[in-house]
Amino acid sequence: PSRAAAARPDAPPFPDAARAEGIEGYVRVEYRVGPDGRVADVAVLEAVPRDAFEEAVRDTLAGWRYGPGTAPTGRASREFRFRLPAYARPDLV
Repeated sequence: PSRAAAARPDAPPFPDAARAEGIEGYVRVEYRVGPDGRVADVAVLEAVPRDAFEEAVRDTLAGWRYGPGTAPTGRASREFRFRLPAYARPDLV
């Protein structure tokens, strides 16, 4: 898979429930880009922890648009990391 960037690559928001519990993690996905520049066929390859961040990633990717000539060919991959600042981590407070 290729690594590509959308025309306006917004980062997924940190889910409120994960933030409240001090949970950090990451999600690795693969996807393809349709002829209209929209992300399609998102597949979660790995999510740590499971069921904490996948929805935020999928929702964000649904809003991505690639401009003409910027879309990857085949499937693209991306990893999204969710890290809390030190002041917000309960284990450091």
